[in-house]
Amino acid sequence: MLIVPLSVWRPLVSAVKDWPIAVCDGSTVESSDLVETDNVRKHYAGSTMYLMSRESQRWYYMSDQGRNDVLLFKTFDSDPDVQSHGECIPSASFEARESSNRVCHV
Repeated sequence: MLIVPLSVWRPLVSAVKDWPIAVCDGSTVESSDLVETDNVRKHYAGSTMYLMSRESQRWYYMSDQGRNDVLLFKTFDSDPDVQSHGECIPSASFEARESSNRVCHV
């Protein structure tokens, strides 16, 4: 069975003028760029991957994303043929904002 989680992200209040969510091209991420770290919450303990920055990584964002603009992107793909071209797709926003992010597994 293949696992492909999709992230659906949109602002809740108004258009994003500063600090939009950014999505990295997974094919520009090397395995050595990822660092596994503990992810400890009140009712959960596990691990997550953090991305080390590299000049060759390519990042993209949606300019002036409004409430009705939805950004849909793949965050991982278990298909072995896809993994060689970017196993995970990092995303980041550098300032807290009112937004909605849902992950769907297809």
